[in-house]
Amino acid sequence: MGRKARALLSAFLDFLFFVVLPNVGLLKASEEFLQQASSLGVDIGSMVLTISVLGVILTILDVVGGFVKESSPIYLLTGLLVPTIWYYIAVYGLSIGRAENFGRATLSMRTEQGEVSVYIDLRFILLVLAVGVILEILSRILEFASARE
Repeated sequence: MGRKARALLSAFLDFLFFVVLPNVGLLKASEEFLQQASSLGVDIGSMVLTISVLGVILTILDVVGGFVKESSPIYLLTGLLVPTIWYYIAVYGLSIGRAENFGRATLSMRTEQGEVSVYIDLRFILLVLAVGVILEILSRILEFASARE
């Protein structure tokens, strides 16, 4: 499969998984589910909107990166932005819509008996992902440098 075909396939999958499916899921979600999520402090609508915008950006970057020459600075720029956006999506998702918490989330819910809180700490996973992103960025830089020679 050629680079252009891979880029179009990747763009299609990004659009499907980050734009279409989350929005369909939000439309199909019951009002009870959305209220439960809201009572836990999770704004599902905001999360879907953020993921959708990032999905559209990833889709555009995939198409652009697949159609420019490997020696082009635009290719390098897309190669730097795509893993960075993927990492932000991971941080955003694992932080349950609050990227500033960097993988930590506290979900609290009031019940008749009192308040129930759950603390989730996934920073180690994000650190491992960060190493992968750095390696991917270094790979793209080396690929770009070798194409320029």
